Amino acid sequence: GNLEAVVKQASSLTEQYPYAFVVWNILGAAHRGLGDLNKASQSFKKVTELNPNYTNGHNNLGLVLLDQGKLDEAVEAFNKALSLKPDNAGAYNNMGIALQEQGKFDEAIASYNKALAIKPDYAEAYNNMGNTFKGQGELEEAIEAYKKALDLKPKYEAARSQKFHQQAQICDWKAVEKDFSLLLELVVSGEAIEPFSALALEDAPERHRLRSETYARKNFPVKLQKQFEKPSQMPERLRIGYFSADFKEHPASYLMFKVIECHDRSLFDVYGYSIGQPKFDKMREKISEAFDVFRDIHSLSDIEALKTIHNDKIDIAIDLTGYTNQCRTGLFSYRLAPIQINYLGYPGTLGADFIDYIVADQN
Repeated sequence: GNLEAVVKQASSLTEQYPYAFVVWNILGAAHRGLGDLNKASQSFKKVTELNPNYTNGHNNLGLVLLDQGKLDEAVEAFNKALSLKPDNAGAYNNMGIALQEQGKFDEAIASYNKALAIKPDYAEAYNNMGNTFKGQGELEEAIEAYKKALDLKPKYEAARSQKFHQQAQICDWKAVEKDFSLLLELVVSGEAIEPFSALALEDAPERHRLRSETYARKNFPVKLQKQFEKPSQMPERLRIGYFSADFKEHPASYLMFKVIECHDRSLFDVYGYSIGQPKFDKMREKISEAFDVFRDIHSLSDIEALKTIHNDKIDIAIDLTGYTNQCRTGLFSYRLAPIQINYLGYPGTLGADFIDYIVADQN
């Protein structure tokens, strides 16, 4: 688990043995574990250059590209891995995740099915299939997929929490009540689950906080963050950036529209960043016009989005989405602005060290 030591020793070995692709592969894995995705990508690209027929190198590169939000490139890498080893169930599973992120749900389901045809006891593929069905709104199919994951892996808490959540969504209260005693295990086990899936199932703030902290540690390790210099004098106007996947006909937009419109423009420049799949309706048109600057960054990779946001020189970044649908919490782990705030979209703590404040009721 000492990844810093791994990086140090593997880096030294690559200097002694620059053509040892296995060492480069280890180095890439260590960089990825530390959240240094650029160096991880460089290492895995070196692996594929040294040994173009090494399927794990292409698969690992695809995983880093997926982490970076470079979905087209990730799919290309997984396809290359599969062309070299057509029975690679893991590559099909990873491909499904990338296709799901692109909104290509039917193709994602097909990819998971290919993974399961090769490896019928692949619980993770069933769980990811459930997530894809959930994204399509096919909740009963999602529940069945989560059940299959749990049949194979009874302690699979991520699948269990999603099964609970979707059963509540379709008002199957008998099923929820039957397994309710297992809900307490969804925090004490230490396994990361999506915090939103359990948020409405119990009134237990301490357990909600622990779930968020566990989820943040696993999914959003603090990256090599941008360092912001303290300004020598107060700027004429502060730049506030609001980030949301819901700039459309959605409660968050109705709640935020007047807030955005009423900002004192003598003190603030107000930027809007759309991070979700756009829906071009009347509310999107209305709220986008309320900002001084409005940018759609949903299709940009994390690195591309970071460049855009840092060029805008945002002083305060406000996440209006939290752990809800189409969130981009990982962006904030790179540090978008000197001050980062959680507000409105997710009614609880994100449990993340890179979020400085929450705007919430006192009690």
